[in-house]
Amino acid sequence: MVLNKMREIVEAYIGLTVKNVVITVPAYFNDLQRQTTKEAGVIAGMNVNECYSYY
Repeated sequence: MVLNKMREIVEAYIGLTVKNVVITVPAYFNDLQRQTTKEAGVIAGMNVNECYSYY
């Protein structure tokens, strides 16, 4: 739901449809959490190209 709402906000702001995305996650996320985040993006209707961690 959060990713879907973020997509809606961005689409309203830029006036274009968002399909391809890169998602950043906290560095402490483990592989399962990263994969779940990617899957949430797919469920929200996005093509998740990458899932990066930040420090």
